[in-house]
Amino acid sequence: MTALRARVVGDGVADLGSLGPAWRELDRHSAPNVFLTFEWVSSWWHSLAGEHTPYVVVVEDERGAIVGIAPLLRSLARVSGLGTATTLQFMGHPQADRLGFLARSGHEADVADAVASSLRERTDWDVLRLSDLPSGSPELASLTRAFRGDHIVLVEPGLACPYLPIEGTWDAYLRTRQKRFRVGLRHDQRRVREELAGQMTACLDPEHAKRALEFMFEHNAARFAVGDTTLSGFADPRVRAFHLELAPRMLEERRLDLSVIELDGTIVAVDYGFRHGGKIWGYNAAFDARYEPYGLGRVLLGWVIERAFSEGVDEYDFLLGDYAYKRRWAAQTRHHREVLVVRRRPPAIVKAALPAWWNRLKHAVKRAVPQEVMNTVRRRLLHRKG
Repeated sequence: MTALRARVVGDGVADLGSLGPAWRELDRHSAPNVFLTFEWVSSWWHSLAGEHTPYVVVVEDERGAIVGIAPLLRSLARVSGLGTATTLQFMGHPQADRLGFLARSGHEADVADAVASSLRERTDWDVLRLSDLPSGSPELASLTRAFRGDHIVLVEPGLACPYLPIEGTWDAYLRTRQKRFRVGLRHDQRRVREELAGQMTACLDPEHAKRALEFMFEHNAARFAVGDTTLSGFADPRVRAFHLELAPRMLEERRLDLSVIELDGTIVAVDYGFRHGGKIWGYNAAFDARYEPYGLGRVLLGWVIERAFSEGVDEYDFLLGDYAYKRRWAAQTRHHREVLVVRRRPPAIVKAALPAWWNRLKHAVKRAVPQEVMNTVRRRLLHRKG
């Protein structure tokens, strides 16, 4: 490919709408990532951008055709006694599970180089924090190469993402799973079908999808409630608004994969995902805790994956988090990385580099010091505080 030109689109497209047609066209010719679709990014921006400003790097070829988009945003923070530090990060974080640059297929490395080169030349940012980049991605390679030397560059490990290639038949796949898993799944399926008369259906209209999402918000937040705080992002009304805006748009594009178990028309379990590029992206799930002994979550997920085998799906991606229940289903695992680039300015170093170094030191100490020693130190510190 000939030389590419990168430019930054900022405050003038606060709603991103002007980029929509070109963004959708590029998406049709790029490696699939549901978190980089225009529907996902623009819905996120509308609901969750807050005081941030857009900082979208658009990459064009010599004819002016858009061949790459890096959906970034900019935020400004004061650093006590040192001034301000401007941070660039991905739009969509932390609700998106896999991020990067949207690039025309076959030109991913060229687009990544163009974005990295453009960012290096600009002086309107201090910290570049890009999370959830797949290991071995062109973005990761280009960014670390472009900034190493006169910038502080840290590459941190991210979470693992189990996934299941969909090959052969459902029955053949089940035979690859442990016997205890197979027997337990069939037992739960039978109980849900015979004892509860549960009905499993896909949400194919906006109202049904809305009811399913509202159930998920309520039961997911209740499940993770800890004191006065929650571990569930769905406790935030802005996050709920984002998904309520996103779901009908994805449904219209035939990219929503939202399934439920119902008892006499009452939803008792939800599996929330998306379909894009021949894959199912399994995003979240929830179930009514009163029916926990019936294994509703496992039964519904099994129904979704069984359908995938018969509907031409290539892969089920479990996304972020190497949890035990995912490993029971998945066959392989991807890994993510976060790249942190810090300009050698005191506000930027204090804002981003020092916390990253401190975290590295803490992890190194945990690995090096025996757990018994750490426990003794904690007890003595607590005794002194008491």
